[in-house]
Amino acid sequence: MKKCKKCGETRQDKFYTNLNTICSACQRAKQLEFNRNNPEYLKAKNQRRRARKLALQNDLRPQQWKVILERFGEKCALTDSSDVVLEHVIPLENMHGGTTVGNVIPMDATLNLAKRDKNFVDWVSQPEVKAIVNQDKLNNLIEYLAEVNGMTVKQYLDFVYWCENNKRTIEEAEADSRPSVAIFKSEIEKKKELLIMNKKTIENGRFKATYHNEKTAYLDGVKIFRHRDGIAFEFNGQLTSINDRGKNSVRGANDLYNKLNAILLELGVEEGEYEKKKKEAIGKEEIHE
Repeated sequence: MKKCKKCGETRQDKFYTNLNTICSACQRAKQLEFNRNNPEYLKAKNQRRRARKLALQNDLRPQQWKVILERFGEKCALTDSSDVVLEHVIPLENMHGGTTVGNVIPMDATLNLAKRDKNFVDWVSQPEVKAIVNQDKLNNLIEYLAEVNGMTVKQYLDFVYWCENNKRTIEEAEADSRPSVAIFKSEIEKKKELLIMNKKTIENGRFKATYHNEKTAYLDGVKIFRHRDGIAFEFNGQLTSINDRGKNSVRGANDLYNKLNAILLELGVEEGEYEKKKKEAIGKEEIHE
């Protein structure tokens, strides 16, 4: 039998293992009172639990959430509303982001319900949302999110779409416990390494012509686009054309073409008409053989 120091009652088997002086009933009442007086703590705790169940980052502390609220004047990051809730910019449904400093903002409760699991950039661009959102606040928010995630504004916007286009299963999230920002930056570095490896080839290109810019991709400042039957670069103000026919005098041209073609395909920039016809012709030749 033990006596509770708070209510004074003597109880048996009514104490938590690590709390030998306060009975479980008093401890629950104490926690409820604390939660009522500290809503920021409860919000952070509940949202951490959501992210933890999905194997996502869940390191947001109550004090950090309080600092974020103060950063936005304890108002919605997009409007002047004071009726705010914790919003995940990158939806947890994408299996990216998580409940962490770089992914949570205070948002008006009504806007939060309207956004749900939508792409943040696309959502704020909708006419009905643009009519409500303060543009200066939106610009400030994007700059803030880019800064806390260690990115430029352009990189952060790319990151938002990357998360949407690379949704994961919970099994995939469990297999790679790195923060989504780290995974995204790692992929950027891999593509940058590929371009650095071939930088001399690009700078020393001697093929100049009138280019028909069909579809364009930008990789770390290098403009890459399909051109007739090949791929063209615009690097340091110089244009270079490359194809897969082995006729270029640029050293390593075929290898470079194949690698950059793979990048363009990954980014959704489809092959040109010549490339498609060539593959069809090769396929027919193989059938005849």
